[in-house]
Amino acid sequence: MNRIEFPRISYNGDSYSKEDIEDWYWQEIRNQNIESKLNGINCENVEERKLLEYINKNLKCLILASPVNLEEISKDLLNTYSNCLIETRNNKEVPTKFNKEILDSFDYKSNRKTLLLELAERLNIKVCPYCNLNYTLFIEKKMSRKLKKMAKFQFDHFFSKDRNPFLSMSLYNLIPSCSVCNQAKSTKPMALNFHPYVSAIHEHFRFKVDNPVDLWTGSIVDHICIKLVPLKSNIELKEYEEQFNLEMQYGRHKDIVEEIYDKVYLKPYYSNPDNFKFMNLPPLRLLLGTYTDEHHIEKRPLTKFIQDIWEQANEEII
Repeated sequence: MNRIEFPRISYNGDSYSKEDIEDWYWQEIRNQNIESKLNGINCENVEERKLLEYINKNLKCLILASPVNLEEISKDLLNTYSNCLIETRNNKEVPTKFNKEILDSFDYKSNRKTLLLELAERLNIKVCPYCNLNYTLFIEKKMSRKLKKMAKFQFDHFFSKDRNPFLSMSLYNLIPSCSVCNQAKSTKPMALNFHPYVSAIHEHFRFKVDNPVDLWTGSIVDHICIKLVPLKSNIELKEYEEQFNLEMQYGRHKDIVEEIYDKVYLKPYYSNPDNFKFMNLPPLRLLLGTYTDEHHIEKRPLTKFIQDIWEQANEEII
């Protein structure tokens, strides 16, 4: 839901600008000799040879292109070379042998255990940018005399690597996400408006309790309904909701909604700075158990949800 912004503060506390990340990533890719691997593919026709020539000639662009340019590249190459990349078997579209050879040349599987761990360390994205429900943590574990690096999340390919093997290692095609969102999205295409490097999705909607009267009257909270309410008309949230089933998932947290509505009565006490003279944390953050600034929703799961319900509860009590 949050846009992935720069600079990034890494797991070790170092600061990396967008240019820092791109320069480092490109040098790492260059050291993998992808061009020579591509040249080792035996082309069966002119189209396959032309596609390999294009990839070799534009490798740096493919690796570092912006999400907007990646979308254009994907459309152009799939339109021009679709027969080389996709075939139909048993009424189902599947990658061709040539497609798989390109994917093997970029060696995504091996890079998941090496280069992408280093990327995860530098980006240090703690919460899934698709759902804001689950942590996406990079961690280090001491193993005898060495540190083992681990990513407790998966990289989603915003533009499917099955159809776009030449984008399998593209920096801005790799979205750190929880396993739930990665599996839910799978290979389904999504509008660029939902790309975490492009848009802050949380600015386009708010979570809202559809029938809050039950929360004020002490009725059973199971009766309440949680909705995603669009704030702007220039983005279609239906696709996003259907992809990740957010209303259903957040609907399982009605107990948190109940707690937030109860905490509204404590706001006067927590809003008085005299009651918290010796504390560094903002009192309202202490009350809610999470960040109160919308720019910090990437730091802790459920932050967007808690902020929106808190805002609604305060509007109603006034």
